[in-house]
Amino acid sequence: MRLVLAGSGLAVFLATAAIASAQQSSGQRGQNATERDPNEVICRRMRDSSSLARRTRQCLTRAQWDRLAEQQRANSPAMTAMSGSQSGQ
Repeated sequence: MRLVLAGSGLAVFLATAAIASAQQSSGQRGQNATERDPNEVICRRMRDSSSLARRTRQCLTRAQWDRLAEQQRANSPAMTAMSGSQSGQ
C-alpha cells in the first residue's frame, strides 16, 4: 500500500514539475509570440488519464493551445475553491 501511495505521489510531483517547466519555457518564448503564426499546428504528447504509461498525441493550432491554456487558468481558482469547501472546513 505504501508503494502505491509513493508512486502516486511521485506521479503528482512529476506532473507538477512538467507543468512548471512548460510555463517557464512558454514565458521565455512569449517575447516572440507576436511574430509567430497563430495558425501553426503544434503537436504535444499528453498523458492518457486512464493509464500511467499511455500517452496520446494531440495536435492543435497555436491559437487553440493559447485558448485552452487561458480557459485552464480561468478555471483554476474555481476548482481550488471547490476543493477547499469540500474538505470539511
